[in-house]
Formats: sequence, structure tokens, C-alpha cells
Amino acid sequence: MKVKYIPQAICMSKFQWNQTGIVVAGGGEGNNKDQLNRPFGIDVDFNTQTMYISNAGGNSLMKWKIGDKHGEFIVKPSNGSKPGPHTLSFPEGVRLDRGGNLYVADKGNNRIQQFCVNSTEGQTIVDRLLVPYDIAFDSQMNLFVSNVGNNSVQKFNRIQ
Repeated sequence: MKVKYIPQAICMSKFQWNQTGIVVAGGGEGNNKDQLNRPFGIDVDFNTQTMYISNAGGNSLMKWKIGDKHGEFIVKPSNGSKPGPHTLSFPEGVRLDRGGNLYVADKGNNRIQQFCVNSTEGQTIVDRLLVPYDIAFDSQMNLFVSNVGNNSVQKFNRIQ
């Protein structure tokens, strides 16, 4: 595999990465604590060296310390049938905010869920979406959602 060179005049920094990656989580398909099942979203808390991973295939959300052999479930695997504070359906994008709260694009339930620090109970902060895929925050903590079913990106202004 060839690494493409990007001239420094175009890019402020010039980086290259090793082309042989190492497995740091999962490595086998499944819904156990040492497996992943279609991991679509990931965010990393660099202070704690913890990855947050959405498993679309298992309708689950995991917290996994880098270097550990297994993770912990924030939301346990389920069939994703009933939307509730402890269930997800095909979760995709995952983001941490500055306070360590976790946000998940719950694609199958057409909503965005917030999980406060160390909580396993989600709160719906945005619903009535159509296939939300990914999420991002700007510097003011306004929420952006790629709403695939509506072919749009929506901005939700923070009000408090």
C-alpha cells in the first residue's frame, strides 16, 4: 500500500502513518465484552485513554480502555426493538463533549441519546430525525447531526 504525499504548502503539518495497524479492541465478531459487532462509531478520551465504541450489529455501546483485553457495556446488546433509556437500535456516530458526556446517533430509533459521565441511562436530546448517522459539536457546543434520511446536516443551538 502506498502512502500519498500531501505537499506542505497545502497542509499545515505533514504526517505519515505506519500502514500496518494493530488491533486495540475486538478482533472477533460477537456481543461479548471482548468482541465487537459492526463497530461504526468511535471517540477517544485522551485523558483517560478510553475509547467509546458504538456496535451497530449488537445495538450496544462500549467503553474500552486502550490496552485492555475487553471493554465494558454502557448499553448492553439487545434486539433494539423498543426505544428506551437503556436500548439503542443500530447506533452509529459517537462523540464526547468537553465534560465527558457521551452522545450517540441512535440511527434505528431516529434520535440522539446523551449519556452523562458514568451513566448507563440515556436521555433523548433530539428526536424526530430520519436516519441520523453522525454528530459533531462546534466550539459553542452547538450540535450538528448528519440526517441521512433527509439528505441534510442539521444544527441544534445550545440553549443553556
